[in-house]
Amino acid sequence: DKSYIKLLNDLDAKHIQFHLGDETIIERHGRVDGNLFVIGKMSYKRIILPEDIILLDSTKKLLDEYLANGGVIVKPCEVSAENYIVNNENIIFTKRIYDDFDIYYFVNHTDASQTADISVSGKRIDAVSGDFLPFPHHYTFAPGESVILMCGKGDLTDEPVTHPALDLSGEWCVEDSTPNILTLDRCDYWFDGVLEEKNGYVLNIMGRAINLKRPVEIKQLYHFEVKDIPNDVYFVCETPEIFKIKVNGVQIDTEKEFDFIIDSAFKKIDVAGLLVEGENEIELLCNFTQSDAVYKNYEDSYAFETMKNKLTFDMEIEPCYLAGSFGVEAASTTPLPDGSYRISAPFTITERRNNITLSDIQSQGFPFFAGKLTVSREFDIEDTDLCVRIKKPGICAVNVNVNGKDAGDIVWQPLECDISRHLVKGRNKITLTLYNTLRNMLGPHHLENGDITYVNPPQFYKEACVWKKTDSTNWNDDYCIIKTAIEH
Repeated sequence: DKSYIKLLNDLDAKHIQFHLGDETIIERHGRVDGNLFVIGKMSYKRIILPEDIILLDSTKKLLDEYLANGGVIVKPCEVSAENYIVNNENIIFTKRIYDDFDIYYFVNHTDASQTADISVSGKRIDAVSGDFLPFPHHYTFAPGESVILMCGKGDLTDEPVTHPALDLSGEWCVEDSTPNILTLDRCDYWFDGVLEEKNGYVLNIMGRAINLKRPVEIKQLYHFEVKDIPNDVYFVCETPEIFKIKVNGVQIDTEKEFDFIIDSAFKKIDVAGLLVEGENEIELLCNFTQSDAVYKNYEDSYAFETMKNKLTFDMEIEPCYLAGSFGVEAASTTPLPDGSYRISAPFTITERRNNITLSDIQSQGFPFFAGKLTVSREFDIEDTDLCVRIKKPGICAVNVNVNGKDAGDIVWQPLECDISRHLVKGRNKITLTLYNTLRNMLGPHHLENGDITYVNPPQFYKEACVWKKTDSTNWNDDYCIIKTAIEH
């Protein structure tokens, strides 16, 4: 397997176009035509045959005929580059040939900028609009950037127009946003009236309860601080119908239909008017039980991966959330070496800011925010030859609107949007709509090493359970969040 992957990587680095041969397809559609090996409508002048490969008899017969007719079969170590299209091995490409034009697809598959000389001439295709853009022979690819190049008769390579970038520093007005979030994943909880854990991590609860293998009355008590009482606020949880819920002692009707936020699993319960200044508490009470089949499957899942893959529960205890038009203030914030932040409880609900800067949005009342944030600002502009050019840590996409006109989306490299055609001399209004991920809302929040590049179930659990063999040694009770920002 390693030698096979190395061969594919070597071919890409040498910019050799290739197909992988499937022997069952070759048996049905393969033939030899002179010194060409033909499969369907494709013909090949050269075959790379990995060493120590075991072939079907039908494939051997075709290869023998191909060799007898002067065909070329080479070993992987004998392959050298023939078509010199790009002079940087980190820029890989593929090519499609049509009657009137060729299309090249170049990709920088590294996490660093790569400069390359492209020997073919053509026009770059804007993947969003379909417009044709100038493209130079000498080009610097941003990390992960790709380019679609169309080459046909009469195409000329031009230097693309480079627009100066608009200065995005300073304060922006918050025009609109999806509800802000406060994640609640710590509570006091009792089993059958006995305090089980004070300020415990919520995902400890279900594992401990299931291990009892019997019904348990579970009471949870969440605490949070309110400095400024919001006009609209919702308590968000999964399956509210299994709980008796009280907000500051007021019983909530959980038998009616609830709307949801972000995902249909996250039901939102209107608690406006029930919060008070200072400490607030939300109580959840349920009779937690599982069927005998669940208890058995849970126990079997420790031994058999197949049981774990099909494991489902009759009831679950998950983190809860507050959502609404408010800000969230952490007790402390500490930068981490990887660029993320460690914040600590208690968290306080404050008034949502009307003005923010675009750097470190998470520290301006939005540490757990997940959704869409629209900000605007007016500029006095004399030279209208401008673009919006950004870096977007923690942001997935940005929509740019200029003077009420949609200027485009910034999604991938190069992270810029030409706004020159929508600008006028004098006063202009720029509106940016930012879309971020669920990372800061859902976590995992408590890993000692900060942010991570991939997520799997064990990273969410503190104590040993079916998803995690031992108690976590990589745990921090404070919260790790990633930077949410627009930089330039």
